[in-house]
Amino acid sequence: MSVPPTVLVTAPVPAASLEKLRATFTVHYAKSNDERARAIAEHGTAIRAVLASGSRGFTAAEMDRLPNLGLISALGAGYDQIETDAAIARGIQVTHAVGTNNNTVARSEEHTSE
Repeated sequence: MSVPPTVLVTAPVPAASLEKLRATFTVHYAKSNDERARAIAEHGTAIRAVLASGSRGFTAAEMDRLPNLGLISALGAGYDQIETDAAIARGIQVTHAVGTNNNTVARSEEHTSE
């Protein structure tokens, strides 16, 4: 039996979505900066992908501690705080999930226009 790929989740993710991820991957969910640093220290060599928040980002220093990292995916439209040049230089793919927050934005706009 093969070991599922390990994913570090640093973005806020609903519990149902986490459960779906856990059905396929080994997931380390790090909601705080301390949890994030601890997950990287303890599982850095195993982590293959990071699911991040574009506004919270992911740094070159963190990438350096994840030698098998191949993908950083940002939830939402942007990836402003993810050091993309550093990722590219390390051969790490960077992507984002455009449209994942459309319903939230639409609901917010409904409330502000009332």
